[in-house]
Amino acid sequence: MRPLSFFPALILCAPLASAQMDSITTTFASNNGHTGNIFTVSVTSDVTIHSFDINSSSTAAFTVDIYYRLGSYTGFETDPTAWTLGGTASVTSNGADMATPVPVDIDLDVAAGDVWSFYITGSGFKYTDGTQEGAPFVSDSNLTIHEGLGMGPPWSGTYFTPRIWNGTIHYEAGPRLIMPPLVEGTLADFSLVSCEPDSLTVLAYSIVGSGPTGSPYGIIDLSMPIMQLPGLYADANGQASWSVTIPWGLAGLAVYVQGLERKWDGQQFIFTLTNSESGVIQ
Repeated sequence: MRPLSFFPALILCAPLASAQMDSITTTFASNNGHTGNIFTVSVTSDVTIHSFDINSSSTAAFTVDIYYRLGSYTGFETDPTAWTLGGTASVTSNGADMATPVPVDIDLDVAAGDVWSFYITGSGFKYTDGTQEGAPFVSDSNLTIHEGLGMGPPWSGTYFTPRIWNGTIHYEAGPRLIMPPLVEGTLADFSLVSCEPDSLTVLAYSIVGSGPTGSPYGIIDLSMPIMQLPGLYADANGQASWSVTIPWGLAGLAVYVQGLERKWDGQQFIFTLTNSESGVIQ
């Protein structure tokens, strides 16, 4: 492998970009409420879900729990073992029918074609009567939020349907690195997804550490020396993949990886760093 170059002839005048932060909101026009909601989100494009705003009328600080699971919630409404706790936070409401941010980053990567269920509980939750459980309520180019359930005490089996969760999902779109498990003597498939079709992509790595290292692209989460795999053009689905054989004798070695996308916006090249990942060779 060769040291990091990242298109040095172009980068000196190339503008930079970060992964795009987006959000999708249902409504804050409530007409009902209890202690939380269960609902599903269907995924059109690969994104990373980060955080939520909720609607609560509670006048005192309260605790919000955010759970998620891949697939439908049907049959799992009272089974906490079927869910992953994304995070818990103490929240003070901004008032009924006002967005109240929950200071929890669940950092959940979701893929196109997935359906994810969310179970969000707290105090004084406000929501809206729906028309049909499971019906799409709001969509953008990446996510669709569906009508779901209002609920009583968590895991109690007390539910009200259909109900529309009131809130906002904050998520990150743009190129994303997917890193496989690293096992010596096997083939590891690394991918950059959600790239612009035909954009040029590079995968870089370090075995020294996770940086930070300054660069013309911003702060790279890799320590010098940084090496790179050959550049690839993303396919029609916006994906580039590298298959790498992990040599024998490297068990226990930590590897740090990050990607870069170069795309043309019609006037100039734009460079975007992906998320960084790390793993230890098994």
